[in-house]
Amino acid sequence: MNIPFTVRCAYLEEAVRLTDLCVRSKSVWRYPKQYIKDCKKCFCISPSSIALKQVLVVVHTGSEVPIAVSALKHVNCVSAELEYFFVETGLMGCGVGSLLYRATCRIVSAEQRTHLWFNADWHAQKFYEKMGARCVGHLPICPMTKGKPVPRFEHRFSQ
Repeated sequence: MNIPFTVRCAYLEEAVRLTDLCVRSKSVWRYPKQYIKDCKKCFCISPSSIALKQVLVVVHTGSEVPIAVSALKHVNCVSAELEYFFVETGLMGCGVGSLLYRATCRIVSAEQRTHLWFNADWHAQKFYEKMGARCVGHLPICPMTKGKPVPRFEHRFSQ
């Protein structure tokens, strides 16, 4: 079976490209322009953040251009936080996100961590639940999120 996508670690020099990917991905949900502008500040992936965190990307096999990105931050010896998880807009629903999420979870599990925590856009709730995460609460409602609460997820791993 020929798999058209490859997961690899991000390169330091991809920082700007990855930040732009995050913002494009968030923009697909038609949030207000000011919110998207603010997102660029929040979702800024710097070379130092790539060096300090486990940042994975998905590329088309044979290409080096990232089409999805995830970033893990280790919270403590049992937990990790998924800080970023974005897929290029034209590739949502093509298996890229599932591939990246599974690869991210393999890292968490291989490190003997039992919990992956993250906040997610409410548009993605069904995706994360399908991947095995469960919604454990919500952040306060924000006008920029169209009056929708932001789900807080937990993915548990048995060791």
